[in-house]
Parts: sequence; C-alpha cells; structure tokens
Amino acid sequence: MIRTCLIEFELYFPYIVSIKEHRKIMQAIISNIRKQNISALEILNKNIRSSTLYLSAVKESENDIHKLYDYYVNFFLDRPDIRLISYNLEIY
Repeated sequence: MIRTCLIEFELYFPYIVSIKEHRKIMQAIISNIRKQNISALEILNKNIRSSTLYLSAVKESENDIHKLYDYYVNFFLDRPDIRLISYNLEIY
C-alpha cells in the first residue's frame, strides 16, 4: 500500500556565526535530499543557529518510510557540525 510521510527535524548549528554559513550548509543538505525525490522545507528559527527541516515523501510501504526515517536520523546524528534536537515521524 502506498504511504506518505512527514518527517520533522529540529536542528541546531553550534559552530556557525552567520546566516550565510547556515544557508550554505542547509542548501547542500536540501539539494541532496531533493535528488532522492523527497520534498524538503526549511524554516529558520529566530536564532540563526537553529532551524526546522520538514521532509515529505511517498513510498511503497510503511517499512520503506521507516528506512528513510532511520537513514536521516542517523545522517544528522553522525554530523559533528549539526546537533539533532528533536525529530518526529507522521505516516499517512
């Protein structure tokens, strides 16, 4: 059964000092995400060191969605320049 999902990541960038740095990092991440046919939206919070990233995807099964979710959770946890504050998955 085809499923859709919304994944939310709350991100913190402890080492950036300018909005330009923040945009450079996020544009590279979003570009790579979109190459995999996943929709991505970033909302910059009031503090330039934090933002919320939303991913949306359509997959063949719920299992595929969980694989995608696990992949990106680990992707952000493994990055030393980004701290993953919180994350959430909704499946429809």
